[in-house]
Amino acid sequence: MCRIMTVSGVYMSLRAQTGILPMKSQQRNGESFEILPGGRGTVSAAAFSALGVDSVLCAKIANDVNGKTLSEFFSAANVSLRYSEKAKNCKTGYQLVLFESDGSCRTVKFPGANNMLDLDDLELAFSCIPDAVFLQKEVPDEIVVETCRIAKEKGIPVFYQPCAKKGTLSPLSLGKLEMLILDSSEVYSYCGVEMTDIDRCLQACIALSSNVTAKYYVIRLGGERGTFIYDGKYHYIVEPYGDITVDSGGAFEIMGAAITAYYMKTRNFRKSVIYGNVAYALSESRTGDVDSIPTHSEIESYIKEKEIDV
Repeated sequence: MCRIMTVSGVYMSLRAQTGILPMKSQQRNGESFEILPGGRGTVSAAAFSALGVDSVLCAKIANDVNGKTLSEFFSAANVSLRYSEKAKNCKTGYQLVLFESDGSCRTVKFPGANNMLDLDDLELAFSCIPDAVFLQKEVPDEIVVETCRIAKEKGIPVFYQPCAKKGTLSPLSLGKLEMLILDSSEVYSYCGVEMTDIDRCLQACIALSSNVTAKYYVIRLGGERGTFIYDGKYHYIVEPYGDITVDSGGAFEIMGAAITAYYMKTRNFRKSVIYGNVAYALSESRTGDVDSIPTHSEIESYIKEKEIDV
């Protein structure tokens, strides 16, 4: 079984249906809320396990009530925290996710223990001897850079899905990645090109390749536009699947995990993205983040039912 280590942030999430948000100094009653495990690392690590991967998580939680809840969740999801030590003198990460009546979403994060992840934690995590590393920019920049450096020294492929604008981190400091997975909304911050048509998509990827060295580039365009992929020589559009959108929260992270898991199994880039697009479609047809993760068998059943060539 392939072992994939996720290096990212984990949170407890308060997901609230707020209706219309109040103006300054006003008060309104919300519609509903739930508190459950969340955060990009939580979704990704749990998705790997559901897809049949030996999932190891390098993250930081505290020894508090929320940390206990997250630990229990990961245990039930078969995600190993064996190589992650608990933080002291801080709180487990917490986030507020507010859904408005028009479908828009606002998120406020309190990183807490996530900011405490350090080099000792990273070195301990690499002792699990992973076959691949799945990295997200949910941890300090130093950890992002060091993850790539250690992985390069050990000959371990890195799949980077930042899920964030470039910010202060120079992409050049990451070395060569196996795969860079972006949403089109992030691309402009990396290369200054808006992906408005197929020619601009190719131009963006060429610009990206001069900034971020990767073997493969995956850019989710969204909606009916599908996913643009580039291998340094050829480019394709992988069509989207599904026609029902209930909740897209967590779907992109699930897509990234699915692409990574299938690629590590088959080493087929294009088919891995097809598999990831199916995972995205299944996820967004359900509510929730961790609750929307499809299993490998569910993805396979969808592929067979729709007669998709994978």
